[in-house]
Amino acid sequence: MNSLNDSVAVVTGASLHAMVERAESAFGPIGILVSNAGVSIGLKLQSFTEISEDEFDHVMRVNVRGVFQSTKAVVPSMRRNGAGGIINIDSGTINRRAPLFAHYVASKGAVLPLTRSMARELADNAIRVNFILVGHTLSYGVMDHPQLMDQVGEFVVSSRMIKRDMQSEDLAGTVRFLASDANGFITGQAVNVDGGQYTY
Repeated sequence: MNSLNDSVAVVTGASLHAMVERAESAFGPIGILVSNAGVSIGLKLQSFTEISEDEFDHVMRVNVRGVFQSTKAVVPSMRRNGAGGIINIDSGTINRRAPLFAHYVASKGAVLPLTRSMARELADNAIRVNFILVGHTLSYGVMDHPQLMDQVGEFVVSSRMIKRDMQSEDLAGTVRFLASDANGFITGQAVNVDGGQYTY
C-alpha cells in the first residue's frame, strides 16, 4: 500500500446503489441498516499536532462519510417500503474526549448530530435512526492487536460498573431491539452499551 487511500476500497454512490439493487432483488425492500464499518485499529496514538492531513481525511471519510453514504443509499428503498430502521454504531470515546486520538474522536463525535439530523428528516417516513455508543470491545480486530489491550484494557475495565471485558455478543441484543418491531417509538437517541462506564 502506497498511501492511506490504498488501504480501503473507494466506495462510490453508484456502487452502493448497485449493492442496494442487488439486495432488493434477492431479499426485497431494505428494512434495516446497521452502519458498523469504521477505522480505528492500527491508528497510532499521537498528539493531534502530529496527525497528518491525509490520515485525518482518511478517518473522516470512512467513519463519517461512510455513514452518510450508506444511509443515503438505503433510504429510497425504505421510503418505498413505508418504514425502516437505521442503527449507527458509534463510540463511547466521545464521552471521555480521549486524548491522542483526536481524529477518531472527532469522526465519531460527528456521527451523533448526523444521526439526529437524519432522524428528524426521516421521521415522517416511519424510518427510525438511532445510534449506539459502544465501549471498548474485544472484537476480532482488537484481538489481532494485543498492544491495544496493553494500552487501555485495564483502565477500561476498572472504570466500568460491570467489571469485565466487553464481548461482541454484548452488543447484539441492543441491535436486535432497535432493529425490531418492538422499537416503534424510539428515534434520534443514543444508547450506551459499555458496562456502565458512562452515564448521562
